[in-house]
Amino acid sequence: MIVNASGRTDIPAFYAEWLMNRMEAGWFYSRNPRYPTQVLRYDFDPAHIDVLLLCSKNWGPMLAYLPTLLRRFRLVLHATITAYGSDLEPLVPPVDEACEYLLEVASLAGKRRVVWRYDPLLFTEAYGLKEHLAIFDHLAAKLQGKVDLCIFSFLEMYRKVRRNFPQARPLEAWEREALVSGLAKIAQKREILLQSCGTTQSFSHLGVRASGCASAERLGEATGCVIKPNGRKGGERKGCRCMDWRDMGAYDTCPHGCLYCYANSNHALARKRWQAHDPLSPMLCDQLGANDQVCQGRMPSLLLPRQNSLLDLCSSGKEGNLEKKA
Repeated sequence: MIVNASGRTDIPAFYAEWLMNRMEAGWFYSRNPRYPTQVLRYDFDPAHIDVLLLCSKNWGPMLAYLPTLLRRFRLVLHATITAYGSDLEPLVPPVDEACEYLLEVASLAGKRRVVWRYDPLLFTEAYGLKEHLAIFDHLAAKLQGKVDLCIFSFLEMYRKVRRNFPQARPLEAWEREALVSGLAKIAQKREILLQSCGTTQSFSHLGVRASGCASAERLGEATGCVIKPNGRKGGERKGCRCMDWRDMGAYDTCPHGCLYCYANSNHALARKRWQAHDPLSPMLCDQLGANDQVCQGRMPSLLLPRQNSLLDLCSSGKEGNLEKKA
């Protein structure tokens, strides 16, 4: 199975200790957001996890733990750094600080496993075409030679987004074309492959590949393994090609406070839950209740049988400087 930590919150930034405690315990609970009384139990064991996907906007708190995770898991690491400041991303580190963390992650893991995410793309009075291209070029210059893949997507107007960020608006097709054209030219200059995710608009004529940020192809490229596509089970955005995963996180638990966030319905509640969370709990920011039903979650292997013995090879960390730094 693929485990995502997380598409619902920023575990590396705010819950690194909890994540490592679950690794030591060897299992975790995940509450089903569609059926809140159903709690799924999953093994958090390298023998049952084909890929562990970690996503963050602030890798600083996770850096000390990365060598251990790299030795044990097939790890894929996503780092989101955008052009936006504290007006849109209140508790996200400044771009240069976030960039330094990403460079350290790439040094530890090797650039094959690391993805720079520049998303979501949106325009406001403060962030137009000119501002995006300037910041993107600034970041790409810093990351050149250390990161070779950047994935972008556009803002999706979910109900939570419309409520928390009423001034947001989706980009028109011509605005998307102009923005992606500029990003593509910069990426090519900086020798970074640019890839789209979750959009039905094609940019192949600009040299931009359409794929999922967690597609079978992308995860296979990152880990050096062949992964069987399993499809998504509904709820994904149009144009999404990502795999089906098991998410360790929970909604309304990320304190970053990003105005465009689809995972928080209430930013104050998210901060409160983070402040009160128990690092020893088997479930993020939560405990079992009297009416909860615990079920064993499905954990299908997505690796070809002959590759199950490649765990040590895929997660040894030899691509980067892990052995030297550990």
